Amino acid sequence: AAMDAKRSKLLRHTVIKSVGSARGSPHFVVSGFVHSASMPGNCRHLCLVPRYVLSPIVFDYLSEQDERDGTECLLAALGRLAVHRESLWAVKMRVDQRCFDLSSFLLYSRAFIYFSLQDAEVGVAVREYLEEFVR
Repeated sequence: AAMDAKRSKLLRHTVIKSVGSARGSPHFVVSGFVHSASMPGNCRHLCLVPRYVLSPIVFDYLSEQDERDGTECLLAALGRLAVHRESLWAVKMRVDQRCFDLSSFLLYSRAFIYFSLQDAEVGVAVREYLEEFVR
């Protein structure tokens, strides 16, 4: 997945190099990734959102990686996959689409609570339970 981000927000994102333009189409071919520090000015850029649907070929690229950091290893493999196979696609997320980061127990807990509150079956009970702690 991809999303628009301003230069000021790029320090936490991986910038996508695309083939062609994402304007007018929600999906596009990814040709690689750029480090945000090398991006010019205060313009908008498409950034990688860590939501993937990958084919088994990615395991061939992952097995060739030397790095120990899982995130960097995956990004390097995806970048090589984009360059060598030209088969890496991204879908631009809508502005109103909410995306949840599950990279820590706190962020996972927030997402779990959010979806629990939205659930028709248990939402009211979860809200009441949480209100006991707020009082």
